[in-house]
Order: sequence, then C-alpha cells, then structure tokens
Amino acid sequence: MNAFLLTVGISFVMTNGATLTIGPNFRGIPKYWDIDPIEFLGARLSADRLGAFFVAMVTIGLLWFFLRRTRTGRAVRAVSQDETGAQLVGINLNFIQTLTFSLSTATAAIAGAALLFMFQAYPTVGLKPLYFAWYVVMLVGLGNIAGAIVGGFIVALLQTATQLFFTITWETVIPTVVMIIVLLIAPSGLFGSEVKGIQEQ
Repeated sequence: MNAFLLTVGISFVMTNGATLTIGPNFRGIPKYWDIDPIEFLGARLSADRLGAFFVAMVTIGLLWFFLRRTRTGRAVRAVSQDETGAQLVGINLNFIQTLTFSLSTATAAIAGAALLFMFQAYPTVGLKPLYFAWYVVMLVGLGNIAGAIVGGFIVALLQTATQLFFTITWETVIPTVVMIIVLLIAPSGLFGSEVKGIQEQ
C-alpha cells in the first residue's frame, strides 16, 4: 500500500511537471507506415493497426515466456504470491520489486509508442488506459496473462457497444457497472483464483 501511494504521488508530480514544462498541448503522428490499408474479410485494416496488434502479441508472448519459463520470472511470481516465503528461500525482494516496476513501465511505454498514431500524447493521457487496465484485472483476476487478452477484448467490446447504443458520455459508466456485478458474483475474477500465502495455508 505504501508503494502504491508513493507511485500515485510520483505520477501526480510527473504529470503536473510535464504540464508546466512542455504544456498541455496534444502531440502525435498521423501514421507510421505509408502503406495502403489491407482488406480482410471485407474490412479495411490499416498497417499501423496491424503493426500495433503484432507488437502487443509479441510483447505478451515474451512476458508470458519470461514469467513461466525463466528463473527470474518464477521469482517474480513467487514474490507476488508470498513475499515472506520468497524471502525465506533467498529471493532478493528489492531486486524483484524494482524489476517488476521496470517491466510494467516498459510495457506501458511500448503500448504508448505503438498507439501514438491513434491516441495523441499529452500529460494526462495515461489516466483513461489505466482505468480500463483496472477493469481488465478485475474481470480476469490477477496473474492471468492469457485471461488478460480475453478480458481486454471484453472491455473493448463493452466500450464500443456503449458508444454505439448509448452516448460517449456513458463510455466508462457501463463497463464500471459490469465490473461491479462481476466482483459481486466472482470476487477473484472470471478466470482468476484466490492465491493464498504459505502462512495462510
């Protein structure tokens, strides 16, 4: 909780600092590649969107491989499940926590760079994606990378359906209501499971 509050405070400092130094103006690019759209099943897909999808799949695949198939990745999972037990077997908590924070920052930077042609950058651009990322985590549960892909599609469909059948002002209301219902029915998420530490077992 202390780390969470600290990072929230740092984010406010960085956001307002960026606003003071470079201003609140929007910055972006029209497109990455000057390639004609690709037709697929009657739909026209831009090369930039396909590239962003490819980058996302590769990043998720590498992250899954790191967490599941490497010694350091297993240490990250152990710390996330039980810090006391991980420390008892000799895992360096400071290193793992710093590594985890670095990985999360790197993946957020990759997402921002891949989608810069769709969403322009400004100091508070990360707030809305952060909210929807919380929705995905609540929907599928913690520690479920494969489920996060499905959860991301579900949240995106909810967002798109809300804009289509209601108005854009309800864009966050309907997904929030759905998340509340999910938490009431399945507190650990649709695909998640409760993780108990060694001391609790």
